[in-house]
Amino acid sequence: NPSTLLLFGMEDLQLLAKASPEQVEKLLHSVCDSLCARKGPRFQDYSKLVKIDSWSGLIIACEHFVKKATNLEQKELSEHLNVLPESHRAVAGSCLSARRDDVIGALKNVVAGIFQLSALSHAKFKVRSAEN
Repeated sequence: NPSTLLLFGMEDLQLLAKASPEQVEKLLHSVCDSLCARKGPRFQDYSKLVKIDSWSGLIIACEHFVKKATNLEQKELSEHLNVLPESHRAVAGSCLSARRDDVIGALKNVVAGIFQLSALSHAKFKVRSAEN
């Protein structure tokens, strides 16, 4: 169902259907790792699956989907995964369920970091304003 993919703006995610279930699992775990500030997926590992000009689109789509999946209930997640073959849905659902807390924690850290930077910038502005 292409409209499900369009919900996330990720037509590139359809490339996962070409991969083996094992490749899908490995790729999604690598994407989760990259979101958690660890080593992410490498093009060389998937060069037989996707061309270089489609690689960044696929990774962005996977990252976007993983982030959105953290907010979905299991039923909703299953509905969105219906665009993939059954074998792919099982490994994708399993990966996303297993890594959900890791990804949520990493995203919270990013937001906290942004908030801290914003607070520091605001404090510097106040100090500069007081000096003038």
